[in-house]
Amino acid sequence: HPSSMWGYLVKVSRFGRFKNLRDFAIRYADAIGWWRRDWRSYRSATNVISVSCRLACQLNQSGVSASVVHPGTKISKETYRPVGGKGTKRLLIAALDLDEPRKGVRRLLHYLRCARVTCAFELTLVGKASSDLQSRASKLSVRVDFLGPQNREQLQVHMAQHDIFLFGSEIDDWGYVLIEAMAAGMVLVAPDASPYDEIVGEAGFTFPLRSPSGFSRALCNAFELDRIESSRISISRAVVCFSRPAFAKSLLAAHPVQEI
Repeated sequence: HPSSMWGYLVKVSRFGRFKNLRDFAIRYADAIGWWRRDWRSYRSATNVISVSCRLACQLNQSGVSASVVHPGTKISKETYRPVGGKGTKRLLIAALDLDEPRKGVRRLLHYLRCARVTCAFELTLVGKASSDLQSRASKLSVRVDFLGPQNREQLQVHMAQHDIFLFGSEIDDWGYVLIEAMAAGMVLVAPDASPYDEIVGEAGFTFPLRSPSGFSRALCNAFELDRIESSRISISRAVVCFSRPAFAKSLLAAHPVQEI
């Protein structure tokens, strides 16, 4: 969540799809309206429950009382089950719409083409994909599988059968799919932006969003991990930090029962 008016405008301008100049002006005015409404709510609240440390810090610096409580996620019972060939890493990218610009899938494909890695790998993409995006992915010199749209349970099964989850969103309110991948025992590779960096922790590696070399380093680091041990670390972090019980515990710690 951006907290400044400039942040709201940047979010709209970077990812909005405008039909004409009038539509552009309307969307900008709407963004300013949302900024004003959000801040009116922030300032009238006794305390704001923030999903990220960065947002809570920005609010506290502006005189708004805020505490951090990460959203809770239902942890899948699927566990890591390697199915690739020996020494071959299985990479996964998933989104409802793989062509959605803010998901950054095309950027990830470009980074994969540029990556200097020596480990053999395969790539699986889950979600709706245009023929153009499929054509771009097919230019990679590795096996690429498109599974199309999948429901949550199906995606969790696929996650448990892969090693590394690639995430390229430039901006998002939270990262539920990162946590579900973590809960399935995957190693995460994601941008070093909030809230993704707060989610990843020891369960993976982050990279500067617009740095192909930074992505390559993060991916190489992920390749070098002991897969069984990294799976244990990821699952443990998902349960301890982002499960529904963890959410309840954090909420009660921030706001004891007698205050509710």
